[in-house]
Amino acid sequence: MAGPAAAAHRGGAARLCAHYFSHMAWLEDGQLLRDAHRLAGIPGVLIHGRFDIGGPPDVPWLLHQKWPGSELQLVRTGHHGGDEMTEHMMTALNRFAAVASRRTASSRGGTAAGSISGMPDTRT
Repeated sequence: MAGPAAAAHRGGAARLCAHYFSHMAWLEDGQLLRDAHRLAGIPGVLIHGRFDIGGPPDVPWLLHQKWPGSELQLVRTGHHGGDEMTEHMMTALNRFAAVASRRTASSRGGTAAGSISGMPDTRT
């Protein structure tokens, strides 16, 4: 993405971040870590770049310690975005998608390559 579209995207992202930060993400001080145990059973991968100046690595580490079943990936060359982080995010998303596909297929008695929800399965 380049030019005006990229600028509009960055502006939108900045407004969204500012909105959440101005409201402290609608969380009480310490609430995320205090209530992280409630995330047990919800899969999550915390991906944090070593050079992320927006937050030190101890922040995701503390959340990982309180979130049963979470996975923490510290990216040595990563910062708050970029190709280094995208690779880790895509790997995690693909794993989640594969698990969801298997669960959906097994609940329908099919295979992971089953039909799209609401669409007839035309495989014969």
